[in-house]
Amino acid sequence: MEMNQDNSTYMQPREIQQVLLIALIAMLRMFGLFSLLPVISIYASNLDGATPILIGLSVGAYGLTQALLQVPFGFFF
Repeated sequence: MEMNQDNSTYMQPREIQQVLLIALIAMLRMFGLFSLLPVISIYASNLDGATPILIGLSVGAYGLTQALLQVPFGFFF
């Protein structure tokens, strides 16, 4: 079976550049998110009056804020 390869199905260099830029942005965002979560819990445990409940609430509030504001800020910026 012979397949005709159409060059229009391949991505152009400009499209590849844009895809790589978006992938880099997503990678840096995920790296920042997952590198911050362990550090914030360790840092918060050294604060006066810190309890595991309050530390969990702060980490949860951070994640919830990220989730709620991701769509609006992604839409406008």
